[in-house]
Amino acid sequence: IDNQVKLRGFRIELGEIESKALGIEGIRQAVCEVKNVNGTDHLVLYYTADSDSTLAKDDVRNKLQLSSLAEYMVPDVYIAMDTLPLTANGKVNRRALPEPELNSTAECVAPATSAEMQMLTLCREMLGNDAFGVTDDLTKWGMTSLMAMRVVLQLCKYGIRIKVNDLLKTHTIRGTLSSSICLGSLAAPFDSHKQTVVITCGETKSLSLMPLTNALKAYFNVYILEPLKEHFSILFADDDWREVIELYHEMVENLLPDPSGVCAFAGHCFGGQLAYLMADRWKKEFPESNTPVIMLDSYWHNNTYAGKNMRENLDEWPEDIKEQFGEMVEDISTTIAMHEQLKLPEHIPASDNHIVLFRAMKPDRIPEDIKKVWHISDEELRQRLFGNRMIDNETDWKKVKPDMECYQVDDDHMGILESQHVQKYVKWILNNTKKI
Repeated sequence: IDNQVKLRGFRIELGEIESKALGIEGIRQAVCEVKNVNGTDHLVLYYTADSDSTLAKDDVRNKLQLSSLAEYMVPDVYIAMDTLPLTANGKVNRRALPEPELNSTAECVAPATSAEMQMLTLCREMLGNDAFGVTDDLTKWGMTSLMAMRVVLQLCKYGIRIKVNDLLKTHTIRGTLSSSICLGSLAAPFDSHKQTVVITCGETKSLSLMPLTNALKAYFNVYILEPLKEHFSILFADDDWREVIELYHEMVENLLPDPSGVCAFAGHCFGGQLAYLMADRWKKEFPESNTPVIMLDSYWHNNTYAGKNMRENLDEWPEDIKEQFGEMVEDISTTIAMHEQLKLPEHIPASDNHIVLFRAMKPDRIPEDIKKVWHISDEELRQRLFGNRMIDNETDWKKVKPDMECYQVDDDHMGILESQHVQKYVKWILNNTKKI
């Protein structure tokens, strides 16, 4: 047996890996060894390449992944060398091969969605290190093929389905999830003894909803429908709001282990409007269900406001402000295009569901960087930046639901999502959902 080792329960022929590596055009020498990296044993491939070769480490990895090697035999770490160390009799001196040094500077980019948060948490636990973020190369922090399989299996418990090959190919959390569109996920593994609250993010980032999600997890399963803008152009480019609600409904009904346990729909701003429509669709499918709607400072984004008025408002921005805050302008433009495509009804449709609105009472905080350069009154700035959040949303909703509950929250539109407020929302849900 030529250089056979046992790694993570598998018997591995190092010579077979070396043979496959030497079959790659441009590689002159190749030696595979087991080395300890970040406290875990990994397969490390040391190689030299022809002087005119343009082979990158990722090229070598990809070619070995496409070869006949089993996944557990594809090396985790690749070290290109000018020459391999030799013994006195001309053989490769394996003991003199350098130790891998993988802890390069990490970007530590924070997760932007609940799926990224779940995957980052799992990867950090598995690798025993929290010094990397969602855009960092996981293989440089010790991720192996077997670990990748375990991450994929663990993510299934949260309703997040990715492919092992996508993770091994992209090496990053964000890249993996981007190649596998994730529309929704559980905030924690499903507990059959708990009811389920569905949160629709709408335009609100799932991280902003994290205080509410964490507070709800103590009492409920929490299923999060990711921000619509993140997948709208891919899935709904030719569809209106009805198709969005129908897909969301199908997801909740078919991906939850027990959809009969859905007890409430919740959302912030536009997410609350989607929750309102979701609950109405749910009632048609499950007429005996008790699914109240919790809206956190939600407004009715009809087609006139969300399309025509927002676009006219943006057109009035001074050109120098548009140029200086290009990223914000692009984000607003994407939002406008999405709402124009959605074609939401002009008026709030009637609903038999139990509705509650938690209304923000403080004016929106204006970003200081904009305030410094846009010299108009605070009131006009808020109108330019926040549009219909200047109107009385309680009055609008009560035109359709005169008996709906409404509570005032002493904070602004985004501030009502902070941890000091969320317990009142959780308490309301606990008091107004039918216990199983």
